[in-house]
Amino acid sequence: MKRFLVLVTVSLLVIAATLISAQDSGILTYGTVIQGVVGADNAPTQYMFSGTAGDVVSIRVNGASTGMDPNVRLVGPSGETLAANDNLLAAFERSAVLTYRLPVSGNYTIIVSGTTGNYVLALSLNEAATTTTRLEVGRPVGVVLPQPAGLQVYSFNTDPVNTTTLLIDANPLVVDAYLEVRDANGQQVALLRGDLDNACLSFGPGDQLNEVRIAAALEIVGNVTLTLGRGPCIVGTQPPVPVVVPPFQVTPINGACTIGSSGNFNVRTGPGLQNAILVVWPAQQPLVVTGVSADGQWYSVLALGSPGWVARSVVIAAGPCNQVPIVTPTVSLTPDSTAEVTATVDPNVTPEVTAVVTVVPPTVPVPTTETTPEVTTVP
Repeated sequence: MKRFLVLVTVSLLVIAATLISAQDSGILTYGTVIQGVVGADNAPTQYMFSGTAGDVVSIRVNGASTGMDPNVRLVGPSGETLAANDNLLAAFERSAVLTYRLPVSGNYTIIVSGTTGNYVLALSLNEAATTTTRLEVGRPVGVVLPQPAGLQVYSFNTDPVNTTTLLIDANPLVVDAYLEVRDANGQQVALLRGDLDNACLSFGPGDQLNEVRIAAALEIVGNVTLTLGRGPCIVGTQPPVPVVVPPFQVTPINGACTIGSSGNFNVRTGPGLQNAILVVWPAQQPLVVTGVSADGQWYSVLALGSPGWVARSVVIAAGPCNQVPIVTPTVSLTPDSTAEVTATVDPNVTPEVTAVVTVVPPTVPVPTTETTPEVTTVP
């Protein structure tokens, strides 16, 4: 049974929150609901709040008077626009909603605009995950409903070369639950409600961390199985049978901190997705770690004789990784000066690799990390 759930109810926003009347800009805290108005001049109103790096915040603006259609924008501490939204579901919905993971600690600004009229603005902090389970290719993970107390999150990374698929199988077939996928910024990229059985989400090649959350009412009993795969979703009379593979394990090289992954992963010229890709490191091949970034989210490595950086979230580590030094990046290539490197590795031998280096002209685009999932339901 499919259900279309409209999340917009002004009355729900007032529950368990402090209600403040305001016409001008003000300072907000998590859990606050505020009333405002867009005047005849359509001048935007600004609100400020203090956030901590890693906070996943939700900002909801509902039009509270006839004809009021709001817009909302989130601006970072440095003045850059992080996210913006007009309508929640469709043009007839007079609501604007943002969910975003704050990249740094500091003061953030919410800007509300739109057509003339009254609105209600709510700022909330999303519940942090109690347990995070990493999904690996070919290894089904079962989710039992009802779930234990606390927020359960299942994470995976898209492959920089191949399409990544997420196959969802439900038992019973009509289990009444919903599945949501959010990217590393906390923004929703996919949402399925009811009838989760034999559904498949497809993500194009990229370098993106995603989180899967499954929710259902406490009285709902059943099981949902998540299986990560490579290649496009296959539509047919029967769902593809997942091939179970043993878990990938990393063996330290010479007792040093060593990383690896069951899939290909990018080695970049600096600690951040904005940096150019130095090489796509082959799956199941070890790589020695030489250091870690100050925030602990990126490993410093030596790939094919060149210094590079690997996101901690895309690899498995083994060895004394808590003893590696903190490394400050010195030089990073911009996308316009990317050096494309192809690694050739014999999976039966070694950690020895050879490289063929080709300088790519600036007109060649760098692979994008933005992915839009395609949803396929298998009969």
